Amino acid sequence: MAKNTAVASAARPKAPKRPTYDHRHDRCQQRVYLEEEDVELIFTGYRFLKSRLYLYYVFCALSFGIIFLLGRWMPRHYIAFVAKKCEMNHAEFIVVQNEWGQLAMESVFTKYYGGPIDSVFSPEQMEKPEDDESYDDTVTTGTLHDMRYFDYQYIRFIYNPSAQAFMQNSQWKDSDWNMAANCERGIGRETHQERTMVFGHNLIDVQEKTVGQLLVQEVLHPFYVFQVFSMALWFADDYYYYAACIFVISTVSIVTELVETKKTMKRMRNMSRFTCNTKVFRSGRWRYIGSEELVPGDVFEITDSDLTVFPCDAVLLTGDCIVNESMLTGESVPVSKIPVTDAALQHMDLSLANIPTEIARHFLFSGTKIIRARPGIAKQPVATDAVDEEFGTSPPMRGLAMVVRIGFNTTKGTLIRSMLFPKPNDFQFYRDSFRFIGILAMIACFGFLISTINFVQMGVPFKAMIVKALDLITIVVPPALPATMSIGTSFAIARLKRSNIFCISPTRVNIGGKINCMCFDKTGTLTEDGLDVLGVQCPDSETGKFGDMLSNVDEMHHAPATTLEKSMALLFAMTTCHSVKSLNGELIGDPLDLKMFEFTQWTLEEGGLGARTASVSESAQGGSGGNGIVSTVVRPPGGKQFNLEDMIAKHNNNSSQISETSDT
Repeated sequence: MAKNTAVASAARPKAPKRPTYDHRHDRCQQRVYLEEEDVELIFTGYRFLKSRLYLYYVFCALSFGIIFLLGRWMPRHYIAFVAKKCEMNHAEFIVVQNEWGQLAMESVFTKYYGGPIDSVFSPEQMEKPEDDESYDDTVTTGTLHDMRYFDYQYIRFIYNPSAQAFMQNSQWKDSDWNMAANCERGIGRETHQERTMVFGHNLIDVQEKTVGQLLVQEVLHPFYVFQVFSMALWFADDYYYYAACIFVISTVSIVTELVETKKTMKRMRNMSRFTCNTKVFRSGRWRYIGSEELVPGDVFEITDSDLTVFPCDAVLLTGDCIVNESMLTGESVPVSKIPVTDAALQHMDLSLANIPTEIARHFLFSGTKIIRARPGIAKQPVATDAVDEEFGTSPPMRGLAMVVRIGFNTTKGTLIRSMLFPKPNDFQFYRDSFRFIGILAMIACFGFLISTINFVQMGVPFKAMIVKALDLITIVVPPALPATMSIGTSFAIARLKRSNIFCISPTRVNIGGKINCMCFDKTGTLTEDGLDVLGVQCPDSETGKFGDMLSNVDEMHHAPATTLEKSMALLFAMTTCHSVKSLNGELIGDPLDLKMFEFTQWTLEEGGLGARTASVSESAQGGSGGNGIVSTVVRPPGGKQFNLEDMIAKHNNNSSQISETSDT
């Protein structure tokens, strides 16, 4: 992915959250809102009419393919002729219509599943919507015998018999994911097989179109069909040289565009596809498997030396790690991750487009690089007494994470899909071009009628009359226009490629030529990212205003008596309230946090094990939390000692004096 990539989008007001699924008015049709894509889709179920379908094939053969071309260019009329609407549970194919009126036909597949229905749909998807009389309460629990599904733009939609609607499976969350101790148990072989059938393999594998498919898609465009018609007409009228020139230009433009499209799609596939070996705890044993075999619920080890990039979306269970999320955010600032808590697991909502901040600190995103990973203590023993054939007795100290999303359902998969299927651009140039060609076509048809009448009155032979009259259409409507536009776009793509700018949507090149203003959404793109601390100012307890500027830490230690206490409290906050980490003796983290901590001149030390969370009440009672491991310690410079208890006691005394003064 390009290192410096800027994406500009028009600001749009945030619409209220719409229902994800709405099918109450028509069982043959449902509306689906994809929050991660910010697009609303309409699903309509259809079944083929065998008699009309065979009749359509006959018409295509008798018309020498003209009916086929019309059906391809006008899919609504094709669907209305060969199929009829039906309920979703009987549909043979689904017609998907997006907000821009574009249609896609997706075949519905059926395969035997035989697993529990709650292993396919989350509890939220099984809840009965308000005022929905079509909801079937009798199938909210039990077994789902047959699984009916279809894939649209790498999103799988599965038919929910209780809601009588197709629902996407990227929002699924196991009901056992409410405690971290439950998550550490992993899954068994049978559960793995069920979830592989539901979610597929953990691969972001972009399907490349074959050369034949790309060629048919390009050649069957109305412009190129008109070119073929024009060349045939010119050859019939002995315009050999002009027809040959148009043929060569069209062939070169088609081949060039096919080659560039093929290279770009191959580059996209190589960039998005990723596999590695992963150490997974499955069926009570640790083993190495390919990352493509991971399914939601699998527990894998993040401290494995062979693992450098996360192959899926996961939550951190034990240990801690520092990751580089620049692949997703564009920022190369290291991010610290800590083990998930039971409260965070219970509030984790996978249906949201963006993971909330309180969950993101525990969330490991697919495609992010691991800078450092350290083991931690599991909340319950994991196979401590199980002997693995390959690894021996399982050690108690591991850094563990649990898979929650795989493949195109991950955050990386959503990013790849947004690149493969960009929103259509409503560019005025194309609208004006089609209007221009439409007006020329009407003029050509009018001239064709007049010429035909004149030729009949003049007694011109029928063959010559047809050729000359049709030739008038090819003169008015320039058949070389699409070829010329394609060649110009190809030259533009080649120039962009020399500047390491790659284009997967050639139609947007013309839009790039119309840009006269660019907006960037963050500081550091055009300006320097360097930052330094000028100083600190503390409030004066007597005047109620800010005191003098303190430009270094020594001045903070020798601040006036009226600001000394607040100066020291601010110093202690600056040394502890940050996300700075130490890696190989070097401090890393957010640039602002780094400069702030360097200003204090304190030192930061980290233990060899990952963080373990413990509640305050457990520490106070001397429970298990009291034996927690402190992962990071900050110390004053020069070997000075810092007594936290004295600081707290002094703060409590000052608070008591203030309270007594207020009472007096």
